[in-house]
Amino acid sequence: VQGISSDVALLDVHCGIGSGEVATLHVGNDDTRREWLFLGDPVDQLSLAEGMAKTGEVVASREAIALLSKSCYLSDDIRLENGPHVIARRGMRFFEPMNPWREGNEELNSYKLSNG
Repeated sequence: VQGISSDVALLDVHCGIGSGEVATLHVGNDDTRREWLFLGDPVDQLSLAEGMAKTGEVVASREAIALLSKSCYLSDDIRLENGPHVIARRGMRFFEPMNPWREGNEELNSYKLSNG
């Protein structure tokens, strides 16, 4: 690619993320054929999210966004969105990790004080 040095590679992919409990099932035998099946709502979530993602995007399901919001600050348009939403695009993200030791997080602050 013109303008890109030889030590840099671009990977044109897109990704979907789901969240929740899954069930797994091993199909086949250990000698000739081995497959794993993953079943559950998170599989459906990531399938929908992946289908919405364009090249260079990461799209998360509503459930994955709810989980992400527990440890990250989300941009306002993500927080208000009811369905899958882009959470990252090549070169940018629409969330910022929280500082777990921030003021007001008494549970973590008491752990920090009691454990040195």
